[in-house]
Amino acid sequence: VNSGPCWGAIGCGGICTSPKACGVHLSSLNPAQHKDFVAAVIWFLQRDLLVQLHVFIYFNIQRPPSAGPVTEADLAVWEACTTPPPLLPYEQAYIDKLPDNQHTQLLKRLHPYFRGRHAVEEIMWQERLTRDALFGLLNRYRNILVRCRRPAGDPDQTDDFGVSGLGF
Repeated sequence: VNSGPCWGAIGCGGICTSPKACGVHLSSLNPAQHKDFVAAVIWFLQRDLLVQLHVFIYFNIQRPPSAGPVTEADLAVWEACTTPPPLLPYEQAYIDKLPDNQHTQLLKRLHPYFRGRHAVEEIMWQERLTRDALFGLLNRYRNILVRCRRPAGDPDQTDDFGVSGLGF
């Protein structure tokens, strides 16, 4: 019975300890260990033991006290919208106060994607953006746009990894 790849050559600790791109792990290995590493990755993939993490983006605009608590009606309106989810009134007010320039225009155009339901790769493909353009926007508005790494899937459903929406 094949119990898996040769762990002695690469050690499981190099693969299992933290989420990193395979290229990062591979570059830290001696070239003679590359074959064993690839075999280990294939073995993990065949058993669904490796998961690809994606970057998702969330608006994180502070709800002002004057807006009151979030009500069931607020949630129902937001959840009922499939595309694009609307900006909440306080989010719209925040964005309306930003100076009108190309960055703000891009932020307004991309806002439907900033609810944690679209991976950055999808956003770039749908909107024909370069990684530099999207990450430039994220860096410019890092005070209101939060990046989160998680497996793909519905952010409102807990999956086998215990990931659930924003609560992880």
